[in-house]
Amino acid sequence: MRRRGLLERLGAGTGAITMGTVAGCLQAREGESDSDTEETGTVVGQRIASESVCAEGSEADQEAIVTITAAGVELSGSIESPTPCYDAALSTIEFVSASELAVTVGLEAQGGVCRDCLGRVDYTATIEIDGTIPEAVTVTHDAADGETEIENATAESD
Repeated sequence: MRRRGLLERLGAGTGAITMGTVAGCLQAREGESDSDTEETGTVVGQRIASESVCAEGSEADQEAIVTITAAGVELSGSIESPTPCYDAALSTIEFVSASELAVTVGLEAQGGVCRDCLGRVDYTATIEIDGTIPEAVTVTHDAADGETEIENATAESD
């Protein structure tokens, strides 16, 4: 199973990239009181780890698995890259409503010499949320060939 293999490969010894904190909140519109506005959670922490490999054909397919937990959201998936010399990065994390979180996973180039083959970047990410936990999460991959909303992203509750 690809997910289990991904989690094993990204386990001990893999460095994690920790991004800055992003806050998500809605402001009351003019004429509305704060009690009329649904309150969103706040992103208080995020981290992502990734591993890049050469991929052929369907091995480069993009996928995302979303698990909503009591502490936030966990993601695991694969994103296509032009070569295997890329790391996954959490580009955007924002609440689009009180119950929906939108996450964009992008690519960051690694330095150095690289093999000339199509790449696949497997990643795992954790987004810690304080307050209201989202009921739905939309995952978009910002890959070499443009942005793609992952239609087959599956959500599981912990």
